[in-house]
Amino acid sequence: MRLREITPPSSHPHVAEIQIDPADLHRLERLIEEDRTLRLLNVDDSEPDQWAVRIGCASVRVRERFEDGWG
Repeated sequence: MRLREITPPSSHPHVAEIQIDPADLHRLERLIEEDRTLRLLNVDDSEPDQWAVRIGCASVRVRERFEDGWG
């Protein structure tokens, strides 16, 4: 894992970690492209069926909203 994947950017310091079905990755990427308050940090695709995704969020409230809305 690269340092930039471990350390979130200063503009998006709050990290949400979710598990997704690989079929949902494209939908998640589109959502992040359309929302400046979110930034895709890393996708761990080493396991089948469930991928771990780290998303940088611009604030705690953004992270909470994202976790509530996605999960």
